[in-house]
Amino acid sequence: MSDLMPCFWPENAEKEGNIIGRLLTGYGELEFEMCHCLAVATPGNFNDAIKINEAAKLLFGQRGEEKRITTADNAMRAAYASAHLAKIYDETISDMHWCRKIRNQYSHCTWYYTATEGLHFINLEDWAKSPTPTLTDGRLPLTTALLMEQENYFMYVKRSFWHLTAAYQNTSGQRAKRNLISAFPLPPKLPRPPMHG
Repeated sequence: MSDLMPCFWPENAEKEGNIIGRLLTGYGELEFEMCHCLAVATPGNFNDAIKINEAAKLLFGQRGEEKRITTADNAMRAAYASAHLAKIYDETISDMHWCRKIRNQYSHCTWYYTATEGLHFINLEDWAKSPTPTLTDGRLPLTTALLMEQENYFMYVKRSFWHLTAAYQNTSGQRAKRNLISAFPLPPKLPRPPMHG
């Protein structure tokens, strides 16, 4: 057993730690689905592999999650609007920003756990702005239920990207022989989960 993260040991907050791990690693999957949305909206008679490669170079050739979303948005917004998908597109990009905020708060923090208080985290970027921070200033609680809600929301955003990609391909005639929208329906709207308890 590692001493690196004792608050996530089996007798402590192991279940919560597993979900947090999936959120941190799963965020990259959301970025890749956004990249796929960009690839199908890229003009030209290139095959899918070349389009995805070019979209990935554009997005992942720079650092920073917010920059990648902004770059993707600037490159594909007009295409999705012209395909009459602007409303779904706008909501999905906005929801992606919310996932980014959830992910980032867990990327730059320290963890706190006791059997009586449960799991908390301290956002170190916010904590550093305090004039005289103490070790427990700014503790934010997390529950298993909230973390599961955040994970479900990430999956909702992933499915929204799947739908956007399929809807664009159908609308633009890229996949006219089969109806991709039936395979990737728009998921039911989920409310945004809180960032923390």
